[in-house]
Amino acid sequence: TRIISVRKNEPFEISKDFFEKLLDEEIEIFKKKRNGKISDFELIESESMKTELNGYDTAKPFGKKAKTFKAYIYMSFGSEEVSKELKKIISEKFGEPRVHFQTLPFVAFNILEKIIKPEAGYLFADIGGEITDISLVRGGVLEETVSFPLGRNALVKEVASRFKTTIKEANSLIERFRKGHAGVSDSKKISPVAERVIGEWSGFLRKALAEISSKAPLPRDFFLAGSAIEGLGFVESVKGASFSGFTVLGKPFNAHRVLPEGLKHYFKFERSFEKDKDTFLMIESLFAAKVL
Repeated sequence: TRIISVRKNEPFEISKDFFEKLLDEEIEIFKKKRNGKISDFELIESESMKTELNGYDTAKPFGKKAKTFKAYIYMSFGSEEVSKELKKIISEKFGEPRVHFQTLPFVAFNILEKIIKPEAGYLFADIGGEITDISLVRGGVLEETVSFPLGRNALVKEVASRFKTTIKEANSLIERFRKGHAGVSDSKKISPVAERVIGEWSGFLRKALAEISSKAPLPRDFFLAGSAIEGLGFVESVKGASFSGFTVLGKPFNAHRVLPEGLKHYFKFERSFEKDKDTFLMIESLFAAKVL
């Protein structure tokens, strides 16, 4: 997130050209932060989240005058090679549709900000895949995003290795363990693996929280997304007293799950909710409906 700030002695007009010039300058600064290694990357997003004129939120600043102007811009880069490959795969299946790339932290923020809205802000984490993304939202702005290379899939791979089986079967074993349906023998094997992975994940989480809390204590509301993560230790770890030092008033996080049931009323399902429920697909669909 980049903050563009302009202050002058006399009121000046906020025009679209003025804003775009400032935005181009910030993009160049953002590129230089990669130490010049930008040839293989392309800009994905440069999205304005909030603008302020004379210190007040202003949804439509163009054409207005002010002495101070501030804009909060979310920017992201991605691999040009990957985006080209994705476009190629999509065009082979769907002809030549218009392809629009966004990053999940911005998409989730854009939708959840309209639904959640805790006054003190919140943290949002996606832990269902190969990595964990943690976003800090405060004052209607996605302030910070931190990622680390460990998510639920690390547990799946560990279990697959421990049982010398496939990823699909490991997922089935974890699902039975999570629901308390695994046999005694399987539970004894999975339990220490889960504890080890959660312990490593908690260590990464501590470093990430230390990074994003360096400017100010964090809000207590922590929203977690990811399929089938209950009963594995992720949510319980977030609620633990060991992380309370990062929050306002030094109290433990209030951990909440972002579940399909909470988004259900926004949709009509062609088949059934049970067959089509997918938290991220629902969030992405809401975003697509909004921007298109």
